[in-house]
Amino acid sequence: MLKQNLCDKMYVNKAVSTTFLLLWITQTQETQSNPSLAISVTPSSSASTKSLDYFDEEKFISIKLGEKINLSCTNRTWSTMLYDTWGLTNTDKTCRIAHSNSEPAVNTCNDGRILINTTEGRSQLQIPPFKYTYEGIYKCQTAFQHGSHTTVFNVSAIVQPEINGRIEYSTNDNHYVAVCEASNGKPNASISWTSDENVADKITYNQNRTFTVESRLIIPYSTSMGNVTCIVSHPYWNESQTYTIPYRRGTEPGSSKESQWIVLFALIGFFLVYIVCIIVFLLKYKSS
Repeated sequence: MLKQNLCDKMYVNKAVSTTFLLLWITQTQETQSNPSLAISVTPSSSASTKSLDYFDEEKFISIKLGEKINLSCTNRTWSTMLYDTWGLTNTDKTCRIAHSNSEPAVNTCNDGRILINTTEGRSQLQIPPFKYTYEGIYKCQTAFQHGSHTTVFNVSAIVQPEINGRIEYSTNDNHYVAVCEASNGKPNASISWTSDENVADKITYNQNRTFTVESRLIIPYSTSMGNVTCIVSHPYWNESQTYTIPYRRGTEPGSSKESQWIVLFALIGFFLVYIVCIIVFLLKYKSS
């Protein structure tokens, strides 16, 4: 009797194993013939979640004040995208602009920056005439079928500097100083001379978020003096700008003292002529 029970159990186990084997073979054949039936396994959130600081691409953009520009996160068309969201961190606020196939559009910036669709069907962030408050970090996250893309834009203003120059004379050290200045530019300009010896540069950050660069070239008094040229480079221009600082007579050492003596002698001469005229007038008056 015990032997019979063991045989029955072995028969049942074999039947169950055979059934599972047939089911597995059937499932495999169906999966091969129809890939859509394949079972997908979603990784755990800890394995798939990316860092908040993660990005696929980083770009540095300089925009002229008053200029309009469109930023693109990806070249994919909107028909293949699931959502497009921009997180904007500026100097005065943080806001978000987003568009999704399944959610209402979001724009918490409310300052003229909007999402648009181009004629080619691409999503772009449109920035109106640029101003300082638009500077900051623009993080774009786009999701599409079978993937996503994150781009970080470092956006800053670019401002043309103003160039001027002058010639100074140091009474203490007995030399000329050629001063070339590029003021109120962003980023700061670069100044060079035909001779880089005895040059001192000073960079000042202004309250209007621009920079002023002052370059001073020391020229010994023994040097034959003429017009001096400085070269100013800045990203705003395609080519460097050349500025000629005119040399005007009267800035040389001793010229101020000479002019003072000339004025003094002129005053003395005028006074003497005035005295002579009075004496002549009095003599004529007495004789009459």
